Amino acid sequence: MTDLMLAPTMIQMMLQAREASPELQSLQLSSIRNIIYGASPISPALLDRACIAFPKARFFQGYGMTELTTGGTMLDAEYHCAEHQVSGKMYSAGRAISCVELRIVDEHDQEVPRGSVGEIVVRGPNVMLGYLNQPELTAEVLKGGWMHTGDGAY
Repeated sequence: MTDLMLAPTMIQMMLQAREASPELQSLQLSSIRNIIYGASPISPALLDRACIAFPKARFFQGYGMTELTTGGTMLDAEYHCAEHQVSGKMYSAGRAISCVELRIVDEHDQEVPRGSVGEIVVRGPNVMLGYLNQPELTAEVLKGGWMHTGDGAY
C-alpha cells in the first residue's frame, strides 16, 4: 500500500493508536507515499506528527462532496510546509481540479470580490445530473447549471 485517503480525525486516531501500542510502534510506514485527506482541514500540529510517522508521504487536501464525484479542489503537497502555514496558503482548500469551474457567489449568484465570503458553486462533467425522484431539490441546487454546494468560502 502506498496511498491513503483519510479524514484528519482518522489520521489522529491512527497516530494515537500507534503511540499507545508498542506493537504498532514497530510498524514501518515508510511505504506510504501519498496521503489525501478531506472532510476538514488538518491542524499544523497534526500535520507535523503525521509527517514524522509517515516520513516519505506527501500530503494533499481534497475538497468535494458526493454530488461532485471526483471532487472540486485540491491543495497540493507543496503547500503543506511551514512557509505556507505562515502565509496562510496551507489553510485554503486549494485550486479547482482540472475538470471543474468554481466560483464564489452571493445570494444572487453574482461573483463576490476576492477575499469576500460567498457560496462555492461548481460546474463540470463530474457534477451530478440530479437527485433521484427529487426534481425540486435538483432544480434548487443546480441553478443556472452550477452545483450550489451550500458551503461558504472566500
